[in-house]
Amino acid sequence: MTVCIDQPVLNGVISACFAVSLLLLLASTGTLMCSLDVRLLAGLVLAAAICCLQMLPNIVVHVPDRYLVQWRAYMTRRWTVRGGIPEEARVLTQVDIREDMQTFQARYATGFVLCLALLVLPYAALVAFCDFHRMYDAVGFLVLTAALFLFLTLKPRRSGRPFERYCMRLSAVMVMAMACVRAWGFMTTENMSLFGVCAIGLIGVLLVYAIPVQKGGFHSLVLSRAGDALCFLSMMVTPVAAFFAAGALQYIRGL
Repeated sequence: MTVCIDQPVLNGVISACFAVSLLLLLASTGTLMCSLDVRLLAGLVLAAAICCLQMLPNIVVHVPDRYLVQWRAYMTRRWTVRGGIPEEARVLTQVDIREDMQTFQARYATGFVLCLALLVLPYAALVAFCDFHRMYDAVGFLVLTAALFLFLTLKPRRSGRPFERYCMRLSAVMVMAMACVRAWGFMTTENMSLFGVCAIGLIGVLLVYAIPVQKGGFHSLVLSRAGDALCFLSMMVTPVAAFFAAGALQYIRGL
């Protein structure tokens, strides 16, 4: 389809879908061939999805070599592009990069939707199959819930598109709702860890609403940097928490 279609938007959508489907095919094939638990596949997909969502702009944007012709004077002695220096160099206009930008934007939008779906659906699988009677699985699930909720709540602050902000915050609400519904039957007076997860989520919500209140200045800067640090920390913690929530530790012990 990529060969037969000339429209840049469709090419971007097809390339993003092809890359994601190929990775899912490899992960699913490895899980079936090794007779692994479905939780391991869900944890692997979730960890890969959150990393890809964080690095999505760097993944989908590939600057063609011809974009460097506007820096011919600077690149005379530092030319690293394949081929020789172009004879005619000029500043690129919006018309020159229009098709490439359409491809990038379509690829980014498709990748964002797919990564967000592959973030929520594997978490739903972990919610359904998580063994709360095992300590490591329960702790990993609670940490995973808190990290996902913080990431999906704080990450939209850096996005300029309302669609992305609404989708990520809606996904954060879905994550917390699924966790509360699944863990409600396991909550006792001695096991109230879910309230700690809710408290961590409340910190993220307060940061989101407190940052716009500060009209510039030092307090706004501190809150913004705290939000960035929590967002990055939650993204780094999620793969480790998914490892424990998926029961990978028990699988390694059984080898």
